[in-house]
Amino acid sequence: MKKIFKLLLPGLCLFLLSNCTQEDDLEISPPNQIDFENFITDQHTANQGLNSVYAALNDVAFKDHSLQMVCDFPALSVSDNKSDEFGKELDEYTWNAQNEALNNVWNALVEGIERANVVINKIPELSENEIDLEQSERIVLEARFLRGYYYFMLKGLFDKVPLFETNIASHSDNSSNVGTDEEVWELIINDLIAAEKLPAYFGDSEKFRATKGASKAMLGQVYMHRSGTGIANEWSLAAKKFSQVINSGRYIMMENYADLFESTNSNNYETVFALFPNNEKATLGSLGQPYDHHKGTMLWFSNPSFESLFDQNDSRKSMLFSENTSGGNSPNVFQKYGHEELNKSPLYTIRLADVWLMYSEAINEMDGADRSRLTGINLVRARAGLSPIKNNKTQEQFREILMVEREKELCLEQKSVFDYRRFGLEKMQWITKKSGATLHIESKHLVYPIPQPVIDEYTISAKSWEQNPGY
Repeated sequence: MKKIFKLLLPGLCLFLLSNCTQEDDLEISPPNQIDFENFITDQHTANQGLNSVYAALNDVAFKDHSLQMVCDFPALSVSDNKSDEFGKELDEYTWNAQNEALNNVWNALVEGIERANVVINKIPELSENEIDLEQSERIVLEARFLRGYYYFMLKGLFDKVPLFETNIASHSDNSSNVGTDEEVWELIINDLIAAEKLPAYFGDSEKFRATKGASKAMLGQVYMHRSGTGIANEWSLAAKKFSQVINSGRYIMMENYADLFESTNSNNYETVFALFPNNEKATLGSLGQPYDHHKGTMLWFSNPSFESLFDQNDSRKSMLFSENTSGGNSPNVFQKYGHEELNKSPLYTIRLADVWLMYSEAINEMDGADRSRLTGINLVRARAGLSPIKNNKTQEQFREILMVEREKELCLEQKSVFDYRRFGLEKMQWITKKSGATLHIESKHLVYPIPQPVIDEYTISAKSWEQNPGY
């Protein structure tokens, strides 16, 4: 497993170098020689180490967009433009272990976990003369939130994942490090519970930081995922966490949906947690291939079947889609995240509308669900100018309405794949038919394959890492 650390270290060091100002240039060894644990020696370098944990997903979220492809394909809302094979595979349920986007996301998540481990384990060793105790505790809690988040993403996408609470480099090549389900989930939950001790607010200038509310919302999402996938029955725990976020008074839904995606509103109070680009090379505003500056993106097309599901009065529709004026029979393009000015705007991970919809889902799935399941979904619909859902729906009917509503509200926000897997294979097949596609979907598609480079390069125990079933 030492190979993993060798691959991660250069990128980590380059990040740290790029985030030093002229006033605080650091004298450090070349990237292939530096000992990152020894790099963290005081409060300044501790904060730099934490910033590197936050930045772990920067490339896959804001440059090559692998994160969006892996989490938003295949979906009712979006279709790939078929310009590259790995995007086409993800869009058509034909992916395999060689898929480049899967490998990119795996590496980014593992790198984030490794960076978090260094921060979590190293900072408590610093003396009071080297770092303020209160700051030390806060930095470690933020790193634990991020480790829990990255591990949840890794587990939810790939299932069979390595378990490391200390630095990967400290493990021998022959140690068995594939965590059991129980061990990995325990780490995720414990990290997020610990992170609930974080402050509720850091100030508008530090909206990117993990907070108490973000920790509670992420923990609720973990409970919901475990419940929906049959690991546990924790719907009531999920609902409790979402309720705590909603009732905290820290978050308010924007009046206008479109305002969420204006760069001037990047510090809005609907944001619970978001990824922020850390340099000018981010391409979120163009999603990789600009179509017409403020008209949308040609990287992904909107699905005509999805557009047809929108009520004429739905205010989200005009903001989401832009007519494709390039000629021919090409579908419309996504206007959401289609502005070049969004290059410096966040990519939402959790916002209050999402929390409200998850709350409605959790209540609907609980035994003895009552009309409180309507509150969240109807608040979201009201902002879009739609009439409320009435309390005359069966649990199954409400589930399907909610699934489509989440797609309308949260498309391109890394929710679709997690939603589909939580709702199960039958609903994956149902929503695919609703999109008008004819695709072969089977149980293996509930998880992605372990990337082949991981199996080829990382030795687990004395034998190769076993691939997920069906791949």
